[in-house]
Amino acid sequence: MYSSRSNLRGGSGVGKQYPSPYLQIAGTKLPMTVRELFEQCEYLATMDPLISAIIEKHSLYPVTDIFFLSANDNVTKYYKELLLKKKKMREFLVTNNKDLYTYGNSFAEVRFPMIKYLSCPSCGYMDAAKNMRHLYTFRNFNFIMTCPSCGARQPAQVMDKYIKSPEGISLINWSPNFIDIKYNMANHKRIYYLSLPPDLKNAIMVGDRETIEDVPSAYIQAAKEGKKLRFPEGQLYHRWRPSISRKMDGWGIPLLFPVLTSTYYMQVLRKAQESIAHHQLNQLWLISPSTSDPAGSPLTTANLKHWQWQMQDDVDRWRGDPNHIILSPLPVQHQAIGGNGRALLLHPELKLLYEIISGALGTPYELIAGTMSYSGSNTSLLMLEQMYASSRVDMLNLIQFIVDQISDGTGQPKAEARFTKFKMADDLQRSGMYISLVEKGLLSEKTLAEEIGFDLAEEQDRMEEERTRKTEVQRQEAIGRAHVDGESQYTAAIYQTKAQNEMAQAQQSFQEGADSPTRMEFVPPPSADKPEHGDAASMPPGATYYSENADDDGYEAKRTAAYIRKLEPADAQLELQRLRYRNSKLHSAVLNQINGVRETRNLNNPNQYQTPLVKPPRREDRPGLQ
Repeated sequence: MYSSRSNLRGGSGVGKQYPSPYLQIAGTKLPMTVRELFEQCEYLATMDPLISAIIEKHSLYPVTDIFFLSANDNVTKYYKELLLKKKKMREFLVTNNKDLYTYGNSFAEVRFPMIKYLSCPSCGYMDAAKNMRHLYTFRNFNFIMTCPSCGARQPAQVMDKYIKSPEGISLINWSPNFIDIKYNMANHKRIYYLSLPPDLKNAIMVGDRETIEDVPSAYIQAAKEGKKLRFPEGQLYHRWRPSISRKMDGWGIPLLFPVLTSTYYMQVLRKAQESIAHHQLNQLWLISPSTSDPAGSPLTTANLKHWQWQMQDDVDRWRGDPNHIILSPLPVQHQAIGGNGRALLLHPELKLLYEIISGALGTPYELIAGTMSYSGSNTSLLMLEQMYASSRVDMLNLIQFIVDQISDGTGQPKAEARFTKFKMADDLQRSGMYISLVEKGLLSEKTLAEEIGFDLAEEQDRMEEERTRKTEVQRQEAIGRAHVDGESQYTAAIYQTKAQNEMAQAQQSFQEGADSPTRMEFVPPPSADKPEHGDAASMPPGATYYSENADDDGYEAKRTAAYIRKLEPADAQLELQRLRYRNSKLHSAVLNQINGVRETRNLNNPNQYQTPLVKPPRREDRPGLQ
């Protein structure tokens, strides 16, 4: 592709010939053909840590979420389910981008499912090859079939039948190593040819049943004749990186092409650093006997071989026991060789070269190192965003090509593919500015939602669903509280009515009287205290409770009955209840007094209030009492 030789001369061409400054050793290693260029770029993209990281980020960063637009929601759901979930469209695009940045070219094809049928030439019996594996053998690129109908054994007629089913659709990224382009420079027309990959060709030649039953018959014929396959027009989608107008035979130029000489220099530095690490990091220690007087040195008479063995044994003991003390009959000296590799390391030169290569590949080195911030690299990131803009348009065209191919092959209506908006994840300053503009009424909410990365219509539908759900929850809670309150009020009303009925019955019993005194009796509270003889709190002054065994209690019964008749019915019942508990004998006498007086008054004057006919004398006026 490029010549590494130069005939440049100094001055007017007369005189001494100087070598060209563009002549470098790296120039002699440049690839000479497109295939060699692809091979070298593939090695760098997969083995070099810096270049591999750059290509990975270029391939992943511009791919955002994909969605489809159509008037029919079922069509949108169909392509979303098929391409995004089943066919992994996002991963397919990343792989296609890696081919584009590594080779400068990428090739995509949509392959529909196919069933291979074998037919008997004699009787016309036909069935799928997968159902006749026990009846045919693959020999000399032919299907030799034993017909189950007529019994003839002969080469079968082969027919490929494509199925309009989305389940078996395959999205294929063909490697540029297996593609050939016939380019017409006059009209920029490209014709594409496929050379069968070696693994696929070998599987066909050995008759692998899973392979020969699934590949088209044209592949088998190409393997037989050793020819290339020509893609029908519109079946293959070619993406290429544009370059200057030069003879590239219709190929795109790889992203790594400008840095091939720099990568050669980088590999030289790495190799030098590897040699330094091997030979200069570890020191070599030499131990030898020492003497200051060469004439009278004991080295002339000592057995140095024995001294060497003893010294080696002492060093081994010292390694096992750091406290071991070595005794030597001769003075000892040591010398260190090497160990200065740290000062010879080439980290600064390599880092500078990394920055040069990263800049040539259109990627800030801080992005690879993970030290980039939006505020400090605003311009670099904006340039990177503009570079990805054209790549995103090209990817959308690829997705639309796939959608159109599926629509033509299955009869499904077409849909429009879209990407969510590409944005800088840490552009907080710009997002804050947009929010301020929306608050001032200078920017629409839809634009703000798109800038942040949301669909306003979809978010409004979600908020409406949330409001409906919250309203329903609140309604259910209100209904529940109303039920509880209603049950509580209903229960309280029942008990209140019951209490009123009981009180009315008690008042009626008190007013009408009863044949038996027990009709006016109430059970006292269990905690009521029965007092001793003395004054009663609820009795009028001077009224006293007498002992149950007192003989003269008629006067007291009349006085107590007169007091109770003056009370309200409810208070009268309470006093009778207390009296029954404290003095049952007096209680019975009081009841007799009350019932007897009532019956007498009712006979004389039914409308007269119940009062005693004769006011009993006061206690102090009774004779015999002091």
